[in-house]
Amino acid sequence: MIDSAKVPGAARAYFDGGDVRDVFTEDAVVRDDGRTYVGIEEIVAWKSAVSTVFTFTQKIESVNTPGSAVVVSVKVEGDFPGSPVQLHHHFSLDGDRISALTVCP
Repeated sequence: MIDSAKVPGAARAYFDGGDVRDVFTEDAVVRDDGRTYVGIEEIVAWKSAVSTVFTFTQKIESVNTPGSAVVVSVKVEGDFPGSPVQLHHHFSLDGDRISALTVCP
């Protein structure tokens, strides 16, 4: 397991539970579970829905930083169908904020 301190910048703030409005750009795009969320309001709704529907823990297992991207491999366990799962979070950063996030197995 890797401490979130090893995750760079805004991607770390995302895992540490930072306010979505402070972590993502206004026009950010998130792709998760076959859906796409565009803009801060849709991302706030997505993050809130995930947090209220399921209880889960995340353990960061690896961090890669190819170019300007950040790829974080996370083991997620909780009360959702198919738990536990290994998810890969692919972040594109724009300065100190996330401009895109794709979550995939």
